[in-house]
Amino acid sequence: MDGNVSRSAALLDKLSSQVPGVIYQFLLRADGSSCFPFASVGIADIYEVTPADVREDASPVFSRLHPEDLARVAASISESARELTRWQCEYRVELPTLGLRWLRGDAKPERLDDGSTLWHGYIGDITAQQLAREALAQSEARYRVQVEYAPEAIIVYDADLGTFTEVNSNAVQLFGYPRDELLLKTPMDLCPPFQPDGRPSLTSALDGMHRALEGQVIVSEWTYRHADGHDIPCEVRLIRLPAEGRRWVRGSIADISAQKRLQGELLQAKKMESVGRLAGGIAHDFNNLLTIIRTSLDLALSALGPDDVVREDLAQVADATTSAASLTQQLLAFSRRQIIAPIVLDVNAVVQRVSGMLQRVLGEQITLRLVTAPRAPTVRFDPGQLEQILVNLAINARDAMPSGGQLTIEVRVVRLEREQEFVQLLISDTGLGMSADVRERAFEPFFTTKPSGQGTGLGLAMIHGAVSQNGGSITLDSEEGHGTRFTIHLPRVAAPSATPTRGVDAVLPTGTETIVVAEDDERVRTLMARLLTRQGYTVHAFDSAEAVLDWLVAAPVHIDLLLTDVIMPGMNGKELAHYLRVSHPQVRVLYASGYTADVVVTQGVLAAGVHFLAKPFTAGDLAAKVRDVLDRPIDSGAESQAATSR
Repeated sequence: MDGNVSRSAALLDKLSSQVPGVIYQFLLRADGSSCFPFASVGIADIYEVTPADVREDASPVFSRLHPEDLARVAASISESARELTRWQCEYRVELPTLGLRWLRGDAKPERLDDGSTLWHGYIGDITAQQLAREALAQSEARYRVQVEYAPEAIIVYDADLGTFTEVNSNAVQLFGYPRDELLLKTPMDLCPPFQPDGRPSLTSALDGMHRALEGQVIVSEWTYRHADGHDIPCEVRLIRLPAEGRRWVRGSIADISAQKRLQGELLQAKKMESVGRLAGGIAHDFNNLLTIIRTSLDLALSALGPDDVVREDLAQVADATTSAASLTQQLLAFSRRQIIAPIVLDVNAVVQRVSGMLQRVLGEQITLRLVTAPRAPTVRFDPGQLEQILVNLAINARDAMPSGGQLTIEVRVVRLEREQEFVQLLISDTGLGMSADVRERAFEPFFTTKPSGQGTGLGLAMIHGAVSQNGGSITLDSEEGHGTRFTIHLPRVAAPSATPTRGVDAVLPTGTETIVVAEDDERVRTLMARLLTRQGYTVHAFDSAEAVLDWLVAAPVHIDLLLTDVIMPGMNGKELAHYLRVSHPQVRVLYASGYTADVVVTQGVLAAGVHFLAKPFTAGDLAAKVRDVLDRPIDSGAESQAATSR
């Protein structure tokens, strides 16, 4: 019998030694003492003690327990003994050689006749698993931090459950739902039925999810819907997360509303630039035609007797060309290609002149009311700029009165300082008005309340700049539901003394100097040469700057005046003047053009020292301007600098 027991014990020792960890019996006596009646040799790996060390007293084992875990382990043993429930516990030990280790015990108790409790169980080293769990927890914590503080909205979608498993604060803010409510949504709850390209959102979303689950990184534009119902243009990146046994896709969402708005504004600005170029080109060509018509009329009128029956008819045509020239100036103002040259002007006259155009801008539902000043409201301002200011403010007023109303433009002369009088221009409407925050930002560049693509936010900013540039000020008064009023103050200047108008029968100035004309329009060139030759000048006319320079090389002559168009194919008028002064430093230069963006310099004002004749012009205008330039002292330095500026 003893031999059988010995063989069984040897077999148990041999088998238990093959099992990692320790197979053991733990005895808790009735007096509270404890021991390990049996422990496999693996106890040396688990506690760094031998079975003999603990066969009578378990203290060496308990001395290895981590101080922070000792009380918890003892309590779990007591509970298992009291309730005779299975003991399972994870805890730490500090071993002399291996240091800190994690263990997990599992044992089943039984009550003995003497009242003691005996457990049969197993204890294993789970340090590797615990470190892996901690690493995973740290990784998940880092991931959650990255997700929570990501600059874009992050949503994790479980493709198997069809629900969201995680959302960050930016997603909560983007969609406008509380976090708990957002987690209960499905992707389709956050989308309009159709995307802007016309595809059903469901079809597009399923396709994107499927490709992401296959390992593709999907980047696309997508429209979501906010909790309040408005659509949100976004850029979305879909990527499958490496989650074991899970089909998770991470919906990274960047709100591109501002980008879309800027793209729309840029597109609108490009459209307006194209329209402006077209308008400027039309005005330029039309001014050439008007020049031909007007100068030809002047020639015809000068050849008629004072009592000729067609004289009055031709005079009516001449007046019509003056009105047509005013229309082209409005086109040039729209295209911003007019000369910005302040002159003394009557604000009453400008308001009355532009009133017809304003009424067309406002439409039939809006009444235009004009109140002019009884005293001469003369200011120094560019007329094209002032017309543009009135048009821009009229457009704003029209948009603020969608159901109709009244726009009032009133001109006054007021005294704001002791000796300073100002012309006050009041532009008020009966429209929707502005909120306080809009009113405060109204003059900011690029600020607009209009929908994307319908405003650049530059109109009021440019008006403010133009008024300030001319020594004036502009203020805004507005309240929601009570309309808007702009008040512009410009320093009043003395009206210029009246100068007699030069009629067609007036004696035009003459001369004997040599003039070179450079003009690419053959009809305009021929008329200018004809008129100047009639006034006694020696005229050489060419269709390009290159032709002028080639002629001078072949036949160098003295030149008193270069009369050149600003814009010509190839070399322009400014470049021609620059090269001409190399060989003729004393030559005077007179520019002519239908639009003159190229002679505008710093601050947008016509450069000092530059002589300019705006098309269309009359025969008298041409003769007088040529004589005026020829009679002025030569300042080649200033003229050269002005010609090569910009």
